[in-house]
Amino acid sequence: MAGGKKDDNAAGFVLILVCVILWGIYVAVRALINLNERFIDAVSNPAGIIGLFLVCLLYLQFYFVFYLPETQKENSSL
Repeated sequence: MAGGKKDDNAAGFVLILVCVILWGIYVAVRALINLNERFIDAVSNPAGIIGLFLVCLLYLQFYFVFYLPETQKENSSL
């Protein structure tokens, strides 16, 4: 039979799990840094700023058209 205790397997599993979680956090942070750099490059010229403004207006339009009427229906007393 293999020498070693049952607890050795649990400790190895926990160690692998912690390493996988840390690796996932590292990958997520690197992706956010890359996204931030791309965003800064995109809005560093006038066309990018205008595009960002138009996207914000589009978001507000969707909010007013789709979300706001639903909240008014729930709160109406009719």
